Amino acid sequence: MKGILTVRLRSNIVLCFLAGLVAGFFGGPERATAQLKVDVTQGTVKPLPIAITSFNGRGGQEVQLGKSIAGVVKADLERSGLFQPIDEKAFIDVERSLDTVPRFQNWRILNAQAMVQGRVSLLNNNRMRVEFRLWDVFAQQQMVGQVYTTVSSNWRRIAHIIADAIYKR
Repeated sequence: MKGILTVRLRSNIVLCFLAGLVAGFFGGPERATAQLKVDVTQGTVKPLPIAITSFNGRGGQEVQLGKSIAGVVKADLERSGLFQPIDEKAFIDVERSLDTVPRFQNWRILNAQAMVQGRVSLLNNNRMRVEFRLWDVFAQQQMVGQVYTTVSSNWRRIAHIIADAIYKR
């Protein structure tokens, strides 16, 4: 009888031990808790979709200067990594005048969040006047507008200055 009692006692101890282990594992009175830590070291920045139109002009030389200036502005902004210029082939309508407010609905369709337009005018004594405007397409308002007058050979420098003004804004 003594042997049977010892076996039952041992089996009861083993069963109690296993029951306690299972209860502790699956939510007994004292649960084990783990701490979740998230370490964010980098973010993702999506470039801003921007439409950059060729700068308008009246004559052939003004039109060519306008295309060249817009090309440099586009390249500068794209290389910054903060802007994604929209392909000109996707443009629905190119605004022909700086004197009127753009048709913002045409730019929203392209998902442009900003739009740049400009004008080049050749003056006397080998000088030129370059105007540009940066528009917030969704707010439908002008963010920056500048006019620069310089010698025609400074067209590239003016393009970089315009790109800097857009970048800063």
